[in-house]
Formats: sequence, structure tokens, C-alpha cells
Amino acid sequence: MAPKRKQLSGPPLSTAKTRTLGTPRPIEGEMRSYNGAQASPFFTKLNYDVRCVIYDYLEYPPISSGRETVGIILSCHQAFAETSEAVARQFSARLKYLSGLWEECYGHELRLFKEIDLHGGFSKLKELTLRFSTDDLKKLCSCKVATSLSFTMLLSMWLDKVTLYICADAAEFAGVGNWHADDAAHDLNIPRFLRCVGTLIEQQSSRNTQGNVNMRQADKCNTKIIAMAWNYLHNDSDTRPPPRKLTGRVWKYSTAYLNRRREKDMYIAPRSADHHPQRYEVKGRNDRVGEAGLRCETRWNFESDVEMGNLWQRYPRGYIREPELISMKRWQERDDFALFRHA
Repeated sequence: MAPKRKQLSGPPLSTAKTRTLGTPRPIEGEMRSYNGAQASPFFTKLNYDVRCVIYDYLEYPPISSGRETVGIILSCHQAFAETSEAVARQFSARLKYLSGLWEECYGHELRLFKEIDLHGGFSKLKELTLRFSTDDLKKLCSCKVATSLSFTMLLSMWLDKVTLYICADAAEFAGVGNWHADDAAHDLNIPRFLRCVGTLIEQQSSRNTQGNVNMRQADKCNTKIIAMAWNYLHNDSDTRPPPRKLTGRVWKYSTAYLNRRREKDMYIAPRSADHHPQRYEVKGRNDRVGEAGLRCETRWNFESDVEMGNLWQRYPRGYIREPELISMKRWQERDDFALFRHA
């Protein structure tokens, strides 16, 4: 039986209740700063009425728009704004640190497609787009150790999507039109997914970087979508505007098919077909604008750590292999190839 609600009248707390709980004292000290996050006024001195409600929350009805709860509503708005800004500053500091590692490896900083919005709320911090040129992509695939170090730290964050965005002009597209996936010289070309993705979420590489990653699960990929987008009409937008609509498809697999692939490729079985990473592709009519990637709504969480440990002992190099996301033409010809293979 639900407890009987009190009818509110007067101040938030009665005099008798205040005497019972005692008058809240001002919070002394400041919140410790972390990664450059400054102390917030909201946490240094919490509003009086908010703290009283915390002490007496069991006897209060749900928050309404009455005068009794206007203080807590304003305080929650203030707390949301201040905490989201603090998280954005920490996220920006993390990317700055990764950019320093990137510059040591490749000679240039990590370039963002858009700057981090410090006042945009948490919704602006769910996706991250990194901008590359064709030359940057070649350097990226030439150094697997550094790539593994930098990207493992990036994909360990709880982001909804990380996109590698390649901007170039139409003239460069002619030099990357080789569709032979077995040709090592053209492995990095669009729209083939990066060869280095296999090492980004590989256990061996991530274990080596745990000393540099300040996270509990540094050896896991927590990003839902890993995508590669390209625009080879970027510098020719005046004469050749990009297409307004991109078309494509999503590849889904049945549970029976996944079980067969598990027996052959020796990767950990997902709980169901919905837990298996899905590949998708969208593109324009001329193939010069598009996006391809892997999507896993469960953030790459597999069946059990025990099974992962057994597989780790048998195959020390790791349990997630290089995705065979080859070219668009190969995708259309082979819809049943494995996403993960045993090398």
C-alpha cells in the first residue's frame, strides 16, 4: 500500500522537522579539481532548501511547479549546467592529451571536425569526428603501434560514435580507386575500413596502453559506432555540389549464421544476433561521398569474461580480429563474409 502523501503548506520544512534534523551547515571546502575542472559554486555550497529535501526526501511528494519546489528546480538546472561544462572541459583535456601523442607519432595534431562545445550540454559530447586528409590516412596505417596506442584510449571512452572523416578533392579520388583488397598498397583506400581497426580493440595492444589510460576497462571498446566517412568533393563544392541524399544498407545476420561463423573464426559468441556488430554503408551515386562502419548497440559486450579468458589463452594476440570491411563492390558481391576472422 502506497504511503499517504503529505499536503504541503508553508515553508519546505516545518519547525518541528527542522529541530529534529538540525539546521544544515554550510558545506566547507571546495570540490577537488580533476583534469583542469574548476571547483563549482553549486558543490561548494549547496542550496539550503535542496539539502533539506535530501534529508527529508521520503516524506515529500514528486516535484511539482509549486512554490515549495522552485528552489530545487532552479538548483538542478544550475547543477546540470555546471556539471556538463565540467565534463566538456575534461573531455577537451583528454583529447588534447591524445593530440599530443598523435603529434609525436605523425608530426601533426589531432584535428577535430568541430570544436568541443563547452556549453552545449551532454548531448554534444556523445559523438566525435576526427578530420583527416589522404596523406594523414597513409601515415595512420603505416604505424600500427602508435595507432593502437592512440585509438585504444579514444575508443575506451563511452561515446556513441567515433568517425574518421576524410576530406579531399575530386582529383585525389582517381588515385584511390583500386578495389582489390588483397593489394597491400591499396588497403587504406576508401571505402575500405581502416586496416588498423583490428589493433584498436585488440587485447594485447590495449593491455600495453593501460598505463596511459586512466580508465577501469581500458581493454574494451565502449564506442557504439566506429565509422569512416569520406568526402572527395570537399574542395569542389562550388562546381560539383555533394549529393543531397545518401543511400545504402545495413547487413544483419541470423543467430544460426553467427554460430557457424563462431565455429570457424573462433571469436566469442554474442548473446543474440542483436548483440553482434552490424556493418552499414551509405554513399552517393558517384561513390565520392559516403560512410561505412561497424555498429554495436551493446558497446561490444560479449558473453562472459570466462570465455574471453579461455580464448585469450588459446590465442594470445587477442579475440577481436581485423574487420573485413572491404570495398563497396566487394560488399555487393559477398554478403556472407565474416566480420571477424582468425588470422
